[in-house]
Amino acid sequence: MFPQRTCIIPKMMVSAARRSARHPSIVQVSSIASRHFSTTTGISGSNGSFKDHKLNCSKALKKADEGRLFGDLAGDQVSTLEGIGPDRAEALSSIGIHTIKDLATNKYFHIARAIETMSKTEVAGDRPAESIMNIDDGVDKEYHSKSLQEIVEAPVSALLGIGDKKTEAWKHMSVITVGDLANLKYCHWAESLVVLGGFEGKVDQTVDEAATVNSDSDSAAGKDSK
Repeated sequence: MFPQRTCIIPKMMVSAARRSARHPSIVQVSSIASRHFSTTTGISGSNGSFKDHKLNCSKALKKADEGRLFGDLAGDQVSTLEGIGPDRAEALSSIGIHTIKDLATNKYFHIARAIETMSKTEVAGDRPAESIMNIDDGVDKEYHSKSLQEIVEAPVSALLGIGDKKTEAWKHMSVITVGDLANLKYCHWAESLVVLGGFEGKVDQTVDEAATVNSDSDSAAGKDSK
């Protein structure tokens, strides 16, 4: 029995891994980024430096965090994002959104954005009579028969699961309608930071440590010469 099990399980794992590789979720991407960068702290790469790079996210991050790795930002508090102060951070925390990753993977943001995106493809009165397309598990019953465009303009509470408490919390983020949530820049920033964390070049910590040692040696030599 045991040899058969050891043959079957790897095949299942390989099959699952292949499916996952073809269709990675944002949660998987953030997990990969977290594992990849959790033990690296230097800023030097395989070429010895990133000083020739020009990319930055200065408008999205607080000044002290602008030079950090994307992968290290996912676990940060949402207040790391420029524009989210104590009041907004507290409002988000009250509905279970504490970190940048939490904001990036929030299901209400994702369904709102999906509705808003597909609403742009909608043609009024063009639904086939036999169509069974619906998003009944994503919106309140009142909106089951509404068009996507109508849902975009509806209060954020139209999304199934958003009651008074969550409505009030999102209001602190200037979110009133489903469309507002779909286009909330903080959610877009958070999602992008998490995704980009999975595509950062390998950080060579040893190069950075060597540079630190050399710097310390130079400082010591300078002191001895005085």
